[in-house]
Amino acid sequence: MATDHRAAAARLHRRRPPGDRARAAPAPVLVDNGTLRTRLTDCAARTASQYTNGEIAALKWVLDGGMRNPASGSVGVDDRPDAALVDAEASYATGMVYLTYGEYMSGLEGALVVSIRPAG
Repeated sequence: MATDHRAAAARLHRRRPPGDRARAAPAPVLVDNGTLRTRLTDCAARTASQYTNGEIAALKWVLDGGMRNPASGSVGVDDRPDAALVDAEASYATGMVYLTYGEYMSGLEGALVVSIRPAG
């Protein structure tokens, strides 16, 4: 039986309704406050280093907001940032790690990445 390739291609490339967009991954959600506060306490107990200082700055920002965003330096939010903003800052920090190779930015990135998880 012959396959109608044009019909198959039309089905694949048909526009989806606005609410039915495919997503690459589930939207991120923030890790619970208790877990983040435990990580912050563990970081504060370690020997001070630029890496640890980056972790502490990131975790404080995720928990409390109210200061400049730690990676991009843009003006922050007054309340706790949402998961999408934390995800964006983590992506920015990842890029900065590759550009600057700084320990502080590596600590920021590590703490931001573990502050979110996929929904579900």
